[in-house]
Amino acid sequence: MKVIGVLGGMGPAATLDFMTKVYAADSAPIEQDRVRLIVDCNPAVPDRNAATRGEGPSPGPVLAAMAKGLVAAGADVLVIACNTAHAWREEVAAAAGIPVLSMIDAACDALATRYPGAWRTGLLAGQGCLDAGVYQDAFAERGWTTVLPGADAQAGGSAVAGAGRRAGCPDRRDLGPGRARRGVGQDVNPDDPARGSQFPS
Repeated sequence: MKVIGVLGGMGPAATLDFMTKVYAADSAPIEQDRVRLIVDCNPAVPDRNAATRGEGPSPGPVLAAMAKGLVAAGADVLVIACNTAHAWREEVAAAAGIPVLSMIDAACDALATRYPGAWRTGLLAGQGCLDAGVYQDAFAERGWTTVLPGADAQAGGSAVAGAGRRAGCPDRRDLGPGRARRGVGQDVNPDDPARGSQFPS
């Protein structure tokens, strides 16, 4: 069985959530047959959001060093437990010399399987992830049109996500119902030029 190396810590709660999902999906009947994870949970990775804005250092060198460490520890394949960090996936793969799986591709595969024939895809993500374009590029490769929220809704959603990270919350439900709803779905503007595409009339 292949050993999976996890580049994590972006943030730590997301890494814990990823690990929980992996083992929830692992149907091995006994503990000893479950998949082995080697995890580098490193909260010191430079801010991906700042990097995509050109306002901070690239996290690429740190991610590459983490990848090399995981390979040295025995990983056969790597995953990156952060959507935005996939913008540096090629740099990670070049440093590691082993496959680096893509959660972006996995999400697209799941969408294609669940909704065959769909081509207009709504995307809710943090601003840094949108700026990196990792999902928009993957959607375009499949011939899908990306639909984004209006500017006010996007700003509200990013503020909620940021508050959750600062509070150490793994998801928005822990922020309380008022804060979790604020800004989400309240300003879907079909004429906003910053959107990935237009909603149908």
